[in-house]
Amino acid sequence: GGGPGGGGGDWFHTNGVDYNEELDQIAFTARYLSEFFIIDHSTTTAEAAGHTGGNAGMGGDILYRWGNPDNYGAPGTQVIPAAVHDVRWVKTGRPYAGYLQIFNNEGNNGNSTVDAINPPLNGYNYDLTAGQQYQPSTYTLRHNCLESSDGQSASDRMSNGNIFVCPADEYMYEVDDQDNVVWQYAAGPKKAFRYECNHPGIVALVGIDPSCSVTVIENAESESIAIYPNPSEGIFNISGIPADETISNIMTHDLLGKEVYGVQGSNTIDLARNSNGFYFITISFESGDRITRKVSVQH
Repeated sequence: GGGPGGGGGDWFHTNGVDYNEELDQIAFTARYLSEFFIIDHSTTTAEAAGHTGGNAGMGGDILYRWGNPDNYGAPGTQVIPAAVHDVRWVKTGRPYAGYLQIFNNEGNNGNSTVDAINPPLNGYNYDLTAGQQYQPSTYTLRHNCLESSDGQSASDRMSNGNIFVCPADEYMYEVDDQDNVVWQYAAGPKKAFRYECNHPGIVALVGIDPSCSVTVIENAESESIAIYPNPSEGIFNISGIPADETISNIMTHDLLGKEVYGVQGSNTIDLARNSNGFYFITISFESGDRITRKVSVQH
């Protein structure tokens, strides 16, 4: 028979899944339905086959859906006009935590957007007025993407409020809460993910517990601090320390985050025995401030 995906049986084309451990719920996007859905993960297999049971008491029924109210016979505007990808809950501790965020491939007159909504969560359920569409009726937050894509794509909201965006087959970039580009990288994978430095996988890979809350001297005096010569054969000197600052310690990490050198009470860093490459030197001051500089060893 037919269906949104044609006669091949791919009616939904589910293409993105996220799990909310706190709610024990699963969200997934369906490209051909131009919607995303939430279902209960706490049910037993038997409960999932019926309409009762689980935290929400609805068994395997759909708890929430959003994007195309015409699909379930409700009035309202179709906010996801075509393909949709990469639904995800904004993580606890981040701005707009608990919101649901999607890559809306043609969200704004054919141009891609990253949309976020604040769902009407009520316990483990979602409020719904009979005969009406699921709220909100439109997006709560929107970023108009710098490039558009009709393919997989991805996005994420970071702890500092920035939005990471990967339009498939274009490039990756990050914007702040004013839509100013913070960085971009000229690689266009189908999908990409942005992990912060305290993610357990990053900590396990790097082998240290990196700090995401490094305090950096932002005043003009910090510009006077120099590490030279750079590049060098391994011996680096520090100059220009502000008069009101005293060095507590100096630590050096390689590109994998592994500590390769540490020293106290010295203005000289000796990396002469280290391999060629880039290193990050972090100078900590007794005031609690820190600065980090990248250096290059070239034997």
